[in-house]
Amino acid sequence: MEKPLYIVFLAGGIASGKSSVSRQLASLGAQVIDLDELSRYVLDSNEQLKHDIAQAFGAQVVDEKTGQIDRARLAQCAFESASATALLEDLELPAIKQELLLRLTQAQKRVLADTMKSNHGSKSLSKAARICVVEVPLLDRMEAYFDIADEVVLVDTPVELRCKRAMQRGMSEADFWARAQRQAPDQWLRAHADTILPNGAGEDDLARTVALWWKERLDVVS
Repeated sequence: MEKPLYIVFLAGGIASGKSSVSRQLASLGAQVIDLDELSRYVLDSNEQLKHDIAQAFGAQVVDEKTGQIDRARLAQCAFESASATALLEDLELPAIKQELLLRLTQAQKRVLADTMKSNHGSKSLSKAARICVVEVPLLDRMEAYFDIADEVVLVDTPVELRCKRAMQRGMSEADFWARAQRQAPDQWLRAHADTILPNGAGEDDLARTVALWWKERLDVVS
């Protein structure tokens, strides 16, 4: 039986341009799952996770009015040391991965239902919807799940250019380097990518590269 969903993990360092690539692919018809958005959803909706985080980091990370986790306060607590960061990831990642698997299952069901409609002569989605892109901010944290991805795609941007772009968006240079150091090194990302999309020559060049990649992947899912 034909595999209904082609799953892509889309990765890149901070300010690499992976969100631009994700938006382009969504506009072309891909199903897109943003792990940043997913993690915010999990943090807001998973009561057990909220309880565990409050237990680990103290009541000050909970907004007294809403009962929700205050992300800014949590970030302050979690990023003040490597051990605190690791503790937060140990709490969050299982819930995030569980929600990711649920959303992938839902994406697959949409494709299967659409295939059945098409077989019965009803109007169907384009084959583009069979490509599901998961935008992954921290690829090394998802290494245990590489087996569910058909392809790992890296948006590879020189770190100096990423720093410049981040600062143009209002991030301080110190903040950029602090965040970059918490991410996997570029060499690790390249070593674990199936496909590398270079992003050092400007937005138009990247868009053309993505369009070519997309055309080739549509042939794969046809």
